[in-house]
Amino acid sequence: MAYGGGAQSGENPAGPEQPDPSLRAYQKQIEELEKSTEFRNRLTNIKRWREYVSGAQHEDGLPGLVRTNIIFVNQATILPRTYAKNPELAIAPSQSVDPARYQAVKGFAESLRMVLDRMFIRDARLKKRMKAGLRSIMTTGEMWLKLLYTRDFTADPVVLARLQDTQDNIARLKMLAEKLTDPQSIEENELTRSQLQQQMAALQQNVEVIAAEGFALDNVPTEDMLILDPTIVNFDYYVEARRLCQSFWFTPEEYEEEFGSITAGTKGNQPTLFGTMEPGQQGGSVKSVSGKNPQRNFIRVREVWDKAQLTVYTFADGCREYCREPYSPNKLGERWYPFFRHGWNLLDGTVEPLSDCALQIELQDEYNRTRTHYAQDREDTKPLKIIRKGGQLTPEDVERIQKAPRNSWVPVEGQGGRPLSDDVAELKGASLDPTLYDTSQIRADMELVAGRGDADAGSIAEAKTATEAEILAQGLMTRSEERQDSNEDLITEMAQYAAEIALQQLSLQQVQRIAGPTAVWPELSKEEVFDLVTIEIRAGSSGKPNKNQEREQWLKLKPEIERTIMAVTQLRAQGQTAVADAMVSLLKETLRRFDERIDLDALIPPMPQQPMLAGSPVMQALGSEVGMPPGQEYLPAQPAGNVVPFPQPAVNQ
Repeated sequence: MAYGGGAQSGENPAGPEQPDPSLRAYQKQIEELEKSTEFRNRLTNIKRWREYVSGAQHEDGLPGLVRTNIIFVNQATILPRTYAKNPELAIAPSQSVDPARYQAVKGFAESLRMVLDRMFIRDARLKKRMKAGLRSIMTTGEMWLKLLYTRDFTADPVVLARLQDTQDNIARLKMLAEKLTDPQSIEENELTRSQLQQQMAALQQNVEVIAAEGFALDNVPTEDMLILDPTIVNFDYYVEARRLCQSFWFTPEEYEEEFGSITAGTKGNQPTLFGTMEPGQQGGSVKSVSGKNPQRNFIRVREVWDKAQLTVYTFADGCREYCREPYSPNKLGERWYPFFRHGWNLLDGTVEPLSDCALQIELQDEYNRTRTHYAQDREDTKPLKIIRKGGQLTPEDVERIQKAPRNSWVPVEGQGGRPLSDDVAELKGASLDPTLYDTSQIRADMELVAGRGDADAGSIAEAKTATEAEILAQGLMTRSEERQDSNEDLITEMAQYAAEIALQQLSLQQVQRIAGPTAVWPELSKEEVFDLVTIEIRAGSSGKPNKNQEREQWLKLKPEIERTIMAVTQLRAQGQTAVADAMVSLLKETLRRFDERIDLDALIPPMPQQPMLAGSPVMQALGSEVGMPPGQEYLPAQPAGNVVPFPQPAVNQ
């Protein structure tokens, strides 16, 4: 099988002039989807919604249209309420963990938390990607994120958020070297040779690492993601789809760096060129890239993730062969797909959610029409000035009066002894009723639809009592908290996926560079490990913090925690461990109801370990397990800063 575009070469089972059968099947499915009325209507709507958000939509058919972009203001107000800062990870041993292994599992949970906090939240720029995605939700109704662990971009799936290393420079050198031997580039050989020399000199002085590795988190435009499964009829069921397809746009130069020469391969195997990066457009010939002043062109590459075959296929529009050989990623998470879809205004029985922008378009148009009519009618209220034709004023007098600025003196000739009012008069304009142009109800509807209050935008449209303002704030807070909660559910799902990948990709030495020399990293499968720990996002930790509420809650909890610590310490010293454990459980339940995840084990002193006698059954079982000589006392070992197998004790006390 041939994998063209300069990346691989071989034999096509259908012949060199025919497209690969499996490739043609994918292309046909994509073509049918993109030609459907539903897909084209959605593309049209997405373009229109973005124009409204950017303020470029002014199609009301009225001259002098007033343009107040309330949709953008609403989005700018809602965003910090729903996502203001990086979330706080909470990873703890699960309830099924054996008490004998609790400390070791707890050490692993803390090491995993530090790894995810560094590599997934900070290095992958989660905050920037999430904010960009939430803007996409408010505009198009949905967002797509792609999370992958990258090491070698020539073998990994295509990602846009590449890590900074020398791989891009090496790919550039390879592309330039190929052009030196390309017969079609003879005229450009001198320029190519010069560029190659400059790249090599820069590479020798490069301070970048050879091959950086870590998590790459991409924002995928809504229109560049396709669900290739007609049986999916609900928004969240995309993870069960047979195939997902992502589109990438490359310039010819970028395509050659990534996949090889666009003129390589069999005849007719060149990618289609597009004038703009817009889905649904018609492409042109590859010949347009030749010449000294080629026009701006783009190549669209498709990456199909086939869950049924657990294989990734990469090909360009117009090609008869794959850009790179299909492969099966072997170090992904349990859900396999690295794509994460998120939306707010979900509907039952439909794949596409509602867009905040779409819900406000008609209201904003009505608001702007009302303001436009008000501006026009306000001009009609201006008085009409009249000068008698053929009166006592000369034509020069009339011209000076017409051109004179306000509050100025205008000398006129006229006839002495006659009042100027005989020749100049003013007619009163039409009356204006401001109540006819009241926009308060329109603004109230937009705030209701958008889920924000007028005070959030820094203005008060209508005065309210303190009780009314509090009721309104509570109602809006409920909507914001629901959206914030759904965001944190998404991040929890991504953190779980990232943890599953990290367990497969990272060694103990890599973890110790992040979490310190005492880090614990198990030699277990991902299925076994995630029976031991639970990963959550601390509720509300990604939203705009309420400092007053946090201080008030802490002032209530702090005395209770202090009293419980003192009481537990005294009870354990007196040997009343059952009562002490009950008090700890009660405090944990109190903290849970306050939605606080304080690690009480770090605050309450641990119960002192009692030595076990050599002749006891427990000692004999543990001694035989760890290989201790008989007759010695045994204390449970503390977790060390290395790989731990989390052994099961042979006998439980």
